[in-house]
Amino acid sequence: IEAALLATSPDAQQRATVRAALQALEPALADVRKRGLARAQGHPVPGVNAFSAPVFDHTGEIALALTTLGAAAEFDSAWNSTIAQELRASAQRVSARLGAVRNNND
Repeated sequence: IEAALLATSPDAQQRATVRAALQALEPALADVRKRGLARAQGHPVPGVNAFSAPVFDHTGEIALALTTLGAAAEFDSAWNSTIAQELRASAQRVSARLGAVRNNND
């Protein structure tokens, strides 16, 4: 992703901005890689929680994301909730159908 963004940035200032933005995202991306999910709890939409799971294609690139959301009062946003586990499993099944190969960290 970084190479593609940097290649389309026409000047040094934009490339520096892109590089800084990607570095700021790295802790969140590392967490998504570790958990297999991203989570939103009341932000950016107050009162709404969500999980999103990446789906990978046969080249290992992200092809899409599966997302589930609901009212915070009824949506269990714990990392080990049934919602989280089922979404992660669904994303892994779709990835497998697209030819993705699971690595040893999965």
